[in-house]
This record gives sequence, structure tokens and C-alpha cells, in this order.
Amino acid sequence: MIDEARRQAALDSLNVLYTPPDERVDRITRLAQEIFGVPMVSVNLIDRDRQWSKSSVGLDVTNVPARRPSAARPSTTPTPSSLRICSRTAPSARAST
Repeated sequence: MIDEARRQAALDSLNVLYTPPDERVDRITRLAQEIFGVPMVSVNLIDRDRQWSKSSVGLDVTNVPARRPSAARPSTTPTPSSLRICSRTAPSARAST
């Protein structure tokens, strides 16, 4: 179970919400795009009431309301060194065989 207060405190302690773009994060975003061979990558932070994009490639969205569908909720209490990769793609032809 997620301790929401602890998760939010960890995010707040990073002091990265609503900050200007950061080339270090942008490099990681571009690297993820290259490694996974996908057209769009976004590094998102989920605040109390919105999901904020710190870096993105192939998208032009900076923040959206954090409705928090179950797929977007963190599965563990995040730490500054944690990374979660979420993929929403159509099933491949191989998956149906």
C-alpha cells in the first residue's frame, strides 16, 4: 500500500516541481526514446493534484490533472533513486497468437 503523505514528502524534497527544463533530465528522456525505440517519452511527476511533465520528447504537454488511473499510480513508495517505466501501447500481432 502507498503511504501518500510519504510519497508526496519525498517528491517535495526533490524541489523539482514546476522548475525550468533541465538538460540532464532531457538527456535521460532522449536516451529512453532511443533505447526503447518509441516516438514519445515523458518523465512525469505526480503532485497532489496534477501530473507534471519534467521532460518530454514527441509530446507538447506540460501538466494535466492527476486523476490517477490505477496504471499511473506508483506501485511502491518512490525514492529519489527510483524509476518507473509505464507503457501504453496497442497489443502486437504476436501477443494474439
